[in-house]
Amino acid sequence: MENDLELFRSLDKAEEARKPNQSIAVILGKDVQSGEDVLCFVPLDATEFAVEWPILLMMPPPKGVPLTGVVMHAAADLTEYDRPEAVVHHWNNPDFSYLGTTDKVRPPTFPADTLGSMWNEWCEAHAESRNVPLDFVAAPLLAGVGGLIGNRLRANPKYGWNEVTAVWVCSIGNVSSGKSPGQDPIGNLLTKLEVAEAVANQPKVDDYNTKLQISRIALKAWAKDVAEAIENDIPLPDKPAAANEPERPISTRIITSNATVEAVSQILKYQPNGMLLHRDELSGWLNEMNKFSNGGDREFWLEAFGGRRYTIDRVKFNGAPQAIPLLTMSVLGTIQPEKLEALIDKSPDDGLVERFLWCWPEYNGNFSLESVPIDETGPLETLRRIFKIEMDMARDFSLQPQPVHLSPEAREIFQAFGRFNKGRVPMHSGKYAGALGKATGYA
Repeated sequence: MENDLELFRSLDKAEEARKPNQSIAVILGKDVQSGEDVLCFVPLDATEFAVEWPILLMMPPPKGVPLTGVVMHAAADLTEYDRPEAVVHHWNNPDFSYLGTTDKVRPPTFPADTLGSMWNEWCEAHAESRNVPLDFVAAPLLAGVGGLIGNRLRANPKYGWNEVTAVWVCSIGNVSSGKSPGQDPIGNLLTKLEVAEAVANQPKVDDYNTKLQISRIALKAWAKDVAEAIENDIPLPDKPAAANEPERPISTRIITSNATVEAVSQILKYQPNGMLLHRDELSGWLNEMNKFSNGGDREFWLEAFGGRRYTIDRVKFNGAPQAIPLLTMSVLGTIQPEKLEALIDKSPDDGLVERFLWCWPEYNGNFSLESVPIDETGPLETLRRIFKIEMDMARDFSLQPQPVHLSPEAREIFQAFGRFNKGRVPMHSGKYAGALGKATGYA
């Protein structure tokens, strides 16, 4: 943690000294498989700082910003490499991978060790069992847990800033690359929780159905008495309590695959915690929202990332507005690279695609039938404890998320990262700048 803190301090200091027309090419090391140089383009005018986490800095050089030719050594989880006099991929020897003429740029591996030993081992075990990249298991875990937390908790970095736990993750890969199998582990755990909740709620449902039948019989008898009273011109009888329809018990939902506004709003109207939308293929859903006729749906899902009150007025609700106290939805799904490219081109700059954490790992060509049983006890119990967290009751009796405050050390690290990330946004434009802008909130 101390190394992290020193890194952000160094970046913060270096950012203050940056000149707008300079960029530094940092050699991180040699890729252990291909032997190629791995570069990091840093928009800083700095000559000394140690990069402990190069993943934070991996980016192409900003548009219109030439490289100075300065090359620095940096520590990384690669073979150590030091060539301060060398300039790799300068303008006379460009990196054509950015133009798509070679294989795509090698992505960094998901740092599953930051999830803690239990979840790290769980991700590795499921990735090995399904012969898929670790990233396809770990990234969906973030969306699944985000959907489970929902409105139960909110990060509170400072007064007036409450960051909602809405996590949108999309796994990118070609057909049969392991996208869907990688999302099954967290999906299966959440489904187990939801089924257990439904089973526990079943006695209440049975009692409701019995009382409902009684109320219908009582209502029918009362209606007959009212008709007779009108016919005989006598006072109308009072409606008996037994004729009132009983309150329907609500089973807490955790996950849904129905993306229609009508279906989701009906669930969230009675469930303040929020939930996870899990669709195996997201391209159809996203393309549908690109149509002008579905502007209302797009607005709904844009708001679902913010966790605020939302009211729906639609003819389908018979003119009665549907109020959702805290509209919060996490999203999980998959998409193919070609479909994603077309989707991003068509999507307006309103922040919808920028809300996603896109996961496109290196293809995993491994195939093995060797496997060992995976212990789900710890992960399932952890998720169950999150599920049991109750929201706070406000003075007006409304339910509100519990605030989670940062420790002094976390505040210092987060502030330094926020400043560094804010400094990158003006150097880019369009959807990439929008994605960078949301990175601070995600962190």
